[in-house]
Amino acid sequence: MPSLASRTGQVQGLWNYTRFTSPEQYGNRLFWTENDGLRAQPVVYWSEGASGFRRVALDPNALSSDGTVSIGFTNVSPDGRFMAYGASDGGSDWRTIRVRNVDTGQDLPDVITWAKFTAASWSPDSSGFTYSSNPEPANPLEQSNSNMRAYFHKLGTTQADDRVIYADSAHREVTMYAFIPSGDVRRWISLSTLSGENQHSYQSLATVDSPVTPLIDTTGTSSSPLHDDGNYTWIITNIDAPNYRVVRIDLRAPAPENWVEIVPEQPDVIDSVTVSGTSLVVSSLHDVTSRVRIIGLDGVAGPTVELPGLGGASDFTGSDTSTTVYYRFDSFTSPSPVMALDTRTGKSTVWKVSDVGFDPPRFVTKQVFVTSRDGTKVPAFIVHRKDVRLNGLNPTLLYGYGGFNISMTAGYSPYRMAWLERGSVYVHANLRGGGEYGKAWHVTGAARH
Repeated sequence: MPSLASRTGQVQGLWNYTRFTSPEQYGNRLFWTENDGLRAQPVVYWSEGASGFRRVALDPNALSSDGTVSIGFTNVSPDGRFMAYGASDGGSDWRTIRVRNVDTGQDLPDVITWAKFTAASWSPDSSGFTYSSNPEPANPLEQSNSNMRAYFHKLGTTQADDRVIYADSAHREVTMYAFIPSGDVRRWISLSTLSGENQHSYQSLATVDSPVTPLIDTTGTSSSPLHDDGNYTWIITNIDAPNYRVVRIDLRAPAPENWVEIVPEQPDVIDSVTVSGTSLVVSSLHDVTSRVRIIGLDGVAGPTVELPGLGGASDFTGSDTSTTVYYRFDSFTSPSPVMALDTRTGKSTVWKVSDVGFDPPRFVTKQVFVTSRDGTKVPAFIVHRKDVRLNGLNPTLLYGYGGFNISMTAGYSPYRMAWLERGSVYVHANLRGGGEYGKAWHVTGAARH
């Protein structure tokens, strides 16, 4: 039997692999984060094009000598020249927003303090960005999250010069998020409350003081704009569709009875929708494994997408100026490669993949369905080395979870690989209470506990 030291060394070797996020494209530049497994925080990199030389845009590990400053968000300008980032000190929810010149690696004088629960949404001309903020607190440890406002900050000015884009005195406890979706035509303002209210309004970018027009005001539903071409907007929503659908809304006649379904609701829950050129990349779960479809903005089905295997596709990124969508593919037996999907052909190629200290093809994953006492088919994955015989005598680790509407899809674990390397078996059961089959699967599980 291997010694404890050798077993510990094996796990450490398996753990220290490079992790990537899917790159986002701005202009001709790609931006992504990467961690070699030995850093406390991932580094933001960029390159000119998909195969360009890798350069550091921002290393959060260098922002403080004791490692107490972390990055809450990074948002790059449309031309790829500037990156706004929100820094947090000591784990606080408060963010200090700074702007980095990507070419020089130096921060601009622009500084915004006391921002919280926000990102920076850049204007189409990269001249500034919108963010949300609460008033400066008298005591940061006691301040409630109230009186949030959306501001526009123009590069080269001070925070005191920032103008208010939107405020809602009637809903003092609202969480506010302002952003510009694909199309660069309008700024959208989303409001949400703890009571479940969900409001979406929009503002034209044609003039500085364009009015804010409400569009959706519902309780207990979720919607999000995807694309805007001037007259129409495409929205993913679960209004009258628990498993979500994509609709096109004519903003000149926005009543729900005029909505046009582009992606109708299906038995499989839609996980995400990403805009790429004139296409929508729709990811959904079918029996806990990903299915990806390409559908035109007009609703016409595109080419078939073949995924690398049995697993979960996530972290989709795309641009309305590109026909390439990047995504991570998660499996139980290898770290997530980042794939590049050509929406014209449906073909995926590897953009980045980690080098690990074992041979992933030596392992196999299969899915089975176990009949519960009430007759319900419960899915489970069985993972093992290919040379292992499933004779009931192998050490087996059974993991099951079902709760909070969370879908437990395939995922890589170095500890699990150390277990599998020694000829053991791993079983992953998707119990009711999660989100694998939509609201009914979640509610049924909650009712049984």
